[in-house]
Amino acid sequence: MTKKELRESIKIKKNQLSAWLINDLSQKISQHFLTNFQFENEIIGVFLPLESQKELNLYPLIQDLRLFNALCIPQTNFEDFSMNFYPLPNFTDLQKGKMGLLEQNITHQEAVIPSVLIIPLLTADLKGYRVGYGKGFYDRYIQQKAPNAIRIGVSLFEPIEKIEDTDEFDQPLDFLISPKKVYSYGKP
Repeated sequence: MTKKELRESIKIKKNQLSAWLINDLSQKISQHFLTNFQFENEIIGVFLPLESQKELNLYPLIQDLRLFNALCIPQTNFEDFSMNFYPLPNFTDLQKGKMGLLEQNITHQEAVIPSVLIIPLLTADLKGYRVGYGKGFYDRYIQQKAPNAIRIGVSLFEPIEKIEDTDEFDQPLDFLISPKKVYSYGKP
């Protein structure tokens, strides 16, 4: 299937999931993460979930990672489709921005470059290529600013065999965490 076909198909599947099931699957993914990765003193880029999009609830994982790492969240620019990461403040300092994403006031902050990226996605294939939401924010960011970051995708669903229309701009994952297991695509 193509990215467009997969995007449509997975969104339908995702919309059929209950909030309870998404939380259960999110807990399984968080447990796989904490069992398989022991990061300390890293700058970890995390995303804050959009409940309206039925995304994974990573808040418990974020709290655990915050104990031993510096966390940062993306700030997206929908005019030029660029993205930067800024240190994660207290959750009370966040406001809803464009598309309902929780964002912070970055007026007096410097962007940071994560050494680890936790990447949202709709699905991925067995080679580590992913289907996101279709704007290319993460592909561009990785290519331009964080080519050496460890890329960990998180998905409510198991990977498919192959995405038919990957291209040279697609940045593959190093790992994919699903509710059932962790898939490794080459980075130790």
